[in-house]
Amino acid sequence: MAKESQFDLQTFRAKPLPTEQEIMETWQGDKNKPVVSVLCNTFNHKLYIEDAFRGFLIQKTDFPFEVIVHDDASIDGTTDIVREYASRYPNIIKPVIQVENQYSKGRKPTQLSLPHSKGEYIAMCEGDDYWICINKLNYQLAELKNYPGIDLCFHAAISQDDRGMLTPFCDRGSNSEIVDVREVIKAGGPLMPTASFLFRRSFFNRLESYGKEFQLKYVRAYLLQVFASHPSGALYLGKPMSIYRLQAIGSWSETIKKSPEKFQQWAVSFIESVIESNEKLNKQYDLEFRYSVRKKLITLMNNQFVSVEDRSLVIRKYRDYLNFKNRFYWRIISSHRIVHFIFIRIYELSKKNSFLKGVIRKFVGLT
Repeated sequence: MAKESQFDLQTFRAKPLPTEQEIMETWQGDKNKPVVSVLCNTFNHKLYIEDAFRGFLIQKTDFPFEVIVHDDASIDGTTDIVREYASRYPNIIKPVIQVENQYSKGRKPTQLSLPHSKGEYIAMCEGDDYWICINKLNYQLAELKNYPGIDLCFHAAISQDDRGMLTPFCDRGSNSEIVDVREVIKAGGPLMPTASFLFRRSFFNRLESYGKEFQLKYVRAYLLQVFASHPSGALYLGKPMSIYRLQAIGSWSETIKKSPEKFQQWAVSFIESVIESNEKLNKQYDLEFRYSVRKKLITLMNNQFVSVEDRSLVIRKYRDYLNFKNRFYWRIISSHRIVHFIFIRIYELSKKNSFLKGVIRKFVGLT
């Protein structure tokens, strides 16, 4: 059974927000030169964006920070809320309002918001997530500074479902540690909450060396984790300091869940990006990248909403990344609707039994 986390949203929302002057009065140094730039990408997050803003504005820091809010042509009223907060906090919240949706044109929000930022460090928080710790930025920055050879710091978080249920998310325990890049690659993405990212800006300068085309095509949260963790790893902090909303309305995860076609496109794009990333890093982590591809292929195998024919096309294309167990699982179970349906029901029940869950994972070929 998942362990519950303690956090009260109503109490969080009830506390009065500080004024811009009150936030800035603790800042030291040049108040017009932010040390940290927060990138907040939002699209149709009217129900959530004020929680994100609250998480930014409660931050108590001894350094200047700014929040670059990229609104990708929202149509639900999010844009009006962004403009309202920007008018109240003009030195902190800096909006980038799109008239036409850029994501639909293949442009990544982070690539559009990053050029507007000035900070030496880059933090991230999507418009449907939020921070809950007033010392998050101060604590994270101080810890990252202790590790000059590391470009990325992240922390534990709490997930919140649509019923308000809270559970630990990406929680590796209360101790800090350095997470090796190989583990980051094998995790395939869910190792780090996006709202926990704090990068050195120099990492993004390093990323440019891989070429503009690569960035435009493939830079996403998972690959940011991978490339920022290469070669020295990433710093993990065991304090939960943000909330990750599960299946929030308008989120990409909700979109691909509802559309088999988009899920398949997303899975193939992910696989191609991982394969190319392996090449970019000269196959230093070939085994780990191949494992990441294999995990995604198994995820596609198990998506019963994608037709067997469509899944089969992808499996055949990338069959060299599958081991014997994976291929056996596909031929005997996953490619047969009724058999697969029964297997998935058994797997869902097995999640409450760690031994049975381990046996099934071994059978599928994930261990």
